[in-house]
Amino acid sequence: LEIVGLNTIQSKNTRVIITSASGQQVLSKYISSSNNKFQVKDLATGTYVLQIVLENGKQKTIKFLKE
Repeated sequence: LEIVGLNTIQSKNTRVIITSASGQQVLSKYISSSNNKFQVKDLATGTYVLQIVLENGKQKTIKFLKE
């Protein structure tokens, strides 16, 4: 896994936050429907939490494993 794309983003100002298992924030980025990809290739192997925060405040949290 090197690049993550979120095709369901319809908001113009969506924030993506990736946090390591130890709680360290390793990425914080704003994305939009036209610019909805971000790289994770430089992350160390391990478990991470991806948090998606929409403009309207709604949030989704997903745990993923980087190998």
